[in-house]
Amino acid sequence: DPHWHEAVEICFVIRNPIVSTVDGKMVQIEEGDFGVINSCGVHRLVALYPDKNSLSLCVIIPYQMFTAICPDFNQYHLVIQAEHPDRTKISQSLEKIYQLKRRMQLFSCEQALINAEIWKVIYWLLEKFRVRNETQTITASKQQDVLAKQAMAYIDEHFREPLTLTEVAQKVGLQENYFCRYFKKYIGMSYGQYLARVRLRYGLSYMLCFNGSVTDSALQAGFSSAKSFIVWCKRVYGVTLSQYKKQQTETEGRETGG
Repeated sequence: DPHWHEAVEICFVIRNPIVSTVDGKMVQIEEGDFGVINSCGVHRLVALYPDKNSLSLCVIIPYQMFTAICPDFNQYHLVIQAEHPDRTKISQSLEKIYQLKRRMQLFSCEQALINAEIWKVIYWLLEKFRVRNETQTITASKQQDVLAKQAMAYIDEHFREPLTLTEVAQKVGLQENYFCRYFKKYIGMSYGQYLARVRLRYGLSYMLCFNGSVTDSALQAGFSSAKSFIVWCKRVYGVTLSQYKKQQTETEGRETGG
C-alpha cells in the first residue's frame, strides 16, 4: 500500500518483476535489478504478475546514515541512471545481503557483514548517483508532499471511524472534486481504495494476531460489514480470508523451520 518514511528505501527484485510507483511516477524493476526510493517519497510496490510467486529484498536505510557521510544530504536526491556501469556494484552488494539474510540466525555475527554491504551501497549511491536538487523543484514537490501526506496521515489515524471523502478533503483544505483527482494522481489509487486497503491491512492483522472472527475483525478495522472485508481481501490478494490465513500460517511455518 502507498506509504512514506524519512529513510531511503532500496528494492532489489529476486523473482517476478515489480512496478514501483513513487510520487505518482511508475517504473518497472526487472529481476536482478533494483530501484531507489528517496527520502519522504510516497511509494507503492506491486508485483508485475500478481498470480506468480514474488520475492524481493527491501533495504530500509535510515536517513542519518547518509547525513553521517554527507551532512548536506538534504540538498541532494538520488537518481539511478539505467545504463550507469556502477549499478552492478550496488546489485552485487544487494545480492550478498540477500544471501546473508537467508542463512543468518538470530543474533548472528553475520549481521556485521550485512552492515558492511549496506555501507558499500551508501558509498556508491553518494559517490555516483547523487544529484543536487533544484530549488524550484523542491518547492513544488514539497507543496504536493504536504497535502498528500496530510491526507494519508489523517486516514491512517481515523480509518476505524465512518470516514468520508468530504471530511478528508476539508481537512487538507481542498475542494472535493479536485481532491479526488489530486489524490488518485499522486497516490496511485482513489481515496476509497486507499481507505479500504488501510482497513484491510488492519483487519487481516487483527484476524491473525488475535484469532478474531471475520465479523469482529471487519468491524475492528472500520468496515461496515464482514462482506466488505471479504470482498476487499479477494480484490487485493486474489484469495478468500481463509485462504489468506492459511497462506500466512504456512509461510510462518517455513520461516521458522516448522
